[in-house]
Amino acid sequence: MQNLDYDTQGGLKTVAVLGSGFLFLLTVLALLAGTRIENHDALLHKLLAADALCICSYWMLSRLPEKYSITPLIVATIGLYGFAYQMVGEMQHIFFRGWLDSSLAAFERSLMGDEPSVYLQKFMSPALTEGLMFAYVIYGLLIFTTAFACYMKSGRPAALDYLVAISLANILCDIGFVTFPVAGPLRFDPNQYSVPLQGGFFTACGEWVRVNLHLPGESLPSAHCAVAAAMMMLSFKYNKKYFFLVAPILLAVFPATVYCRYHYAADMLTGIIVGIVAVYLSPVVATAVKRIFAFEFKDSTYKETLGET
Repeated sequence: MQNLDYDTQGGLKTVAVLGSGFLFLLTVLALLAGTRIENHDALLHKLLAADALCICSYWMLSRLPEKYSITPLIVATIGLYGFAYQMVGEMQHIFFRGWLDSSLAAFERSLMGDEPSVYLQKFMSPALTEGLMFAYVIYGLLIFTTAFACYMKSGRPAALDYLVAISLANILCDIGFVTFPVAGPLRFDPNQYSVPLQGGFFTACGEWVRVNLHLPGESLPSAHCAVAAAMMMLSFKYNKKYFFLVAPILLAVFPATVYCRYHYAADMLTGIIVGIVAVYLSPVVATAVKRIFAFEFKDSTYKETLGET
């Protein structure tokens, strides 16, 4: 993996351009989609307000001293994509009116003989369910702690590298949600399951998230798997002690998405691929933003790595 050793303002601009640019794209799509979006006016008002808040927030952060800006920068960036996730959930049918689960499930059955989340019922136990639900739920906290782990061990450039990568992972997943809307196996056909998900506290938390935070869809690719893959790669790069601490949890996120009936196996696999692509794509995107907005990287060797003159 190439290093993103750009200067502080350059890194902040890359994160800001990705976030504000993606919100602007969603706003344009919402304007063009019109009545194809339920509660269109309310959604558009939220996006316009978010556009203004995003620009103001990154402008203010660019004027804070480095040591004071890193925490609000991490929180603001991760929060932005959490908001975008909710907005995209209401925009999934701007290109396709219905869900495409039937074709995806049929494809998986043709390859594996059964839809994997249904097949995994044979191995279910309360202990296994609780363990995998723990990984699925605690993932939300690890998004933040991984950013701080990269920062504490390897400095601000590492945190910026992380934020660029997870920004790209979220953006690519959100594009997938709109271009190939999939409701998810439990949402699409709950009657295919004969064994209930039984566990303890984290199982209850996972079901609360499913009911109260997740809209139907937003499945292909799995954002959980995409961001988890990016977290593993960048924590290994920047803070190996932290990596070995959280790697078992992040690895468990992958099967948890299927076992706990949030995703198809295809969602999981494409999510992992998206996360890997996002990490390797980060230097390319950062260099493109640098050229467009004319700021310089601190480390001249980075230019040489990319073949610049």
